[in-house]
Amino acid sequence: MFELPDYTELHDRYERQQQAELARYPKCSCCEEPITDEHFYLIEGKKICPACLENNYRELTDDYIE
Repeated sequence: MFELPDYTELHDRYERQQQAELARYPKCSCCEEPITDEHFYLIEGKKICPACLENNYRELTDDYIE
């Protein structure tokens, strides 16, 4: 009789490997998530991912025109 592999164990092993890999990446100072992009921004010693830079630091010039 043919036995199927234990897919739950395979999934758990894959999840552990992914978590170990993500632990190696630097964490964003804003969202505290691993920065998996090819680059990040270093502002005043803080590592900031591109998404947080866009969401938290980008301003529109039109908002400041008098």
